[in-house]
Amino acid sequence: MLADLVAAGYRQIDVACTKCDRRGRVSVARLLTEYGPDKALPDLRGLIAVGCPRLQSRSITDLCGVMFPTLASAKDSNLPYGKITPLQSE
Repeated sequence: MLADLVAAGYRQIDVACTKCDRRGRVSVARLLTEYGPDKALPDLRGLIAVGCPRLQSRSITDLCGVMFPTLASAKDSNLPYGKITPLQSE
């Protein structure tokens, strides 16, 4: 849930697609404003990738591969995607 990201001190999350070159970073504050603290992270994938033509694909092998790479690669936490390490400000 977005509230878990806030509790962990996360201000931004990375977003990337495993099927194409689309990638970026989204503000957690913006997501909270738009969807509320109880929005589950898996539900956000389709909302964030709303412009992707693969989102509506009928082929399972051609579906949009949007994911949160930093969260998916993290380990050892009670959050659903592993330990969340806040991004350093640049």
